[in-house]
Amino acid sequence: MKSGPETNDSIVLKTASKESLIKFGPFEEADFDPNKTAMVADSFSVRFLPKTARAEQLILVPRGEAAKSLKVLEQVYAGLLAMAADRSWSLMAVGGGSICDLAGLAAATWMRGINCILLPTTLLSMLDASIGGKTAVDYQAYKNLIGVFSQPAMVRIDISSLKSLDKKSMAGGMAEAVKHAVLGGKAMLDSIENAIAANGSVKTEKLEDIVKESILFKKSVVEADEREKGFRSILNLGHSFGHAIEAASGLPHGYAVSAGLGLAFDLAVKRGASLAASGKVKRLLKKIGLPTSLEEARLEAITLSGAIDFGDRLRTNISDPDSFVKAVEGSLANDKKRCGNSINFVLPMDIGQVKTELLSIDYLIAFLTA
Repeated sequence: MKSGPETNDSIVLKTASKESLIKFGPFEEADFDPNKTAMVADSFSVRFLPKTARAEQLILVPRGEAAKSLKVLEQVYAGLLAMAADRSWSLMAVGGGSICDLAGLAAATWMRGINCILLPTTLLSMLDASIGGKTAVDYQAYKNLIGVFSQPAMVRIDISSLKSLDKKSMAGGMAEAVKHAVLGGKAMLDSIENAIAANGSVKTEKLEDIVKESILFKKSVVEADEREKGFRSILNLGHSFGHAIEAASGLPHGYAVSAGLGLAFDLAVKRGASLAASGKVKRLLKKIGLPTSLEEARLEAITLSGAIDFGDRLRTNISDPDSFVKAVEGSLANDKKRCGNSINFVLPMDIGQVKTELLSIDYLIAFLTA
């Protein structure tokens, strides 16, 4: 699929492997061939399927992180086989980050690669999973352990789909926007602060600008280092602690990353980072309604577990603080980015300034239990 030039309604992400076209606005019939497009969606995101989509070419998968398993991946393959999908077909993901990750991996590996089209329907997936070509499923207790880098042919971002999200879901997506702004600099962070209303919600008229600015920042990083050989690792800011919290608590990804970002600032301050920058970012996250510490993450998990089916993600007694911390420590020790007994940890030293240091897992665990 040829990407074409950038316009006010599109962005072209160019890497050595492929050009991806990121288009803004409602889905158009010209975006895909309904006769040769299989679709992956869940029971909620199915409402966002294009009108010309064919029901017999739909593969329904579980909602949320439960979709990211080898079992569900095999179900997608079985669906493609039943449709006799060959290399001329495309696979379309319609939904949140988990569906984008799952379908991206399926498309990259079916017959050694077919086109992938992503229709992210959550703020988090618009800013994170749909941009940059990371695809993966989880394996046992390990998050994103099996995957490949594979750029989608197209990403279609329709901001109107976010109207269906509640404030909690929007808050989770804003965690990634804040992370990008911490990396991108003061102007980006100021834009986000100006986009947040007094009650912590995102101002509707500012939303598309926030999404575009965040995507443009991530595009610049991915184009410089598509396969995360070095520079792209800055996007892991907040994720070492965040993934450990997510695995231990079942918290949605954005909430766990927010807590991980807060903890990363706390650790960075101990190592000479700006206390003022740390305070500024944590105040913003809290205003949005996001946790910035282990205990806040645990309490948020308790609150959300009453409204969200965590399924088998909840492997910890989150009502007990000590059990929760130990579970986070165990997950941190199994971080897929570890190098021996250490982790390349991204430290936010100031707004727009980070550094990566190889820190021992024992040191990180000692920090969490201090």
